Amino acid sequence: GLVVPVLRETDEMSFADIEKNIGALGQKARDGKITIEDLQGETFTIPWSILSADLELKPLAVRKPLFIKKDEYGLRYAFYRIQPGETLYSSVVSRFIGENKHYVRSQNASDLLVLNKLENAHYLSIGQLIKIPLEWIRPEYLHQVPGIYRKSKDWNGVPKKSEQKSLISPGDTFPQKEKLFQISIISQR
Repeated sequence: GLVVPVLRETDEMSFADIEKNIGALGQKARDGKITIEDLQGETFTIPWSILSADLELKPLAVRKPLFIKKDEYGLRYAFYRIQPGETLYSSVVSRFIGENKHYVRSQNASDLLVLNKLENAHYLSIGQLIKIPLEWIRPEYLHQVPGIYRKSKDWNGVPKKSEQKSLISPGDTFPQKEKLFQISIISQR
């Protein structure tokens, strides 16, 4: 079944402390050291839409051949490993970013050169890693991460016809269900 550890006294913590303590509870669970005290207490759900992207709590995944990794500054990027015969423009910009306008593609290629500290797009080494900002990645390379926080929705995030009723009683001032469970898996970090 589902095990939900309880993080206590969060009103006295900074966001960084909350993130650190969530990580510690996660590690404790992976190590099989969760105690009954860790599972007791009041819980509430925070909608993904109001969480700061800086917390890096949202599930985030890309499809192969891309992978996610933190760079030397701790920021998350999609990475691609250059294969024989590939170029920055056709193999990375056109394939993964997919912008249709030539001047935008050219600007993306120029930005990738700067971001990856490359002097010349024509001299890429086989196996060289190219980092790409996650917000640039085409939707077909994003992987919807299923999880316990979502209700049964279609993969595209649209409610099924049978689910279009609101979970909230009339008169409540909370957002409607569609806003509570809308998932955006791209983070700036």
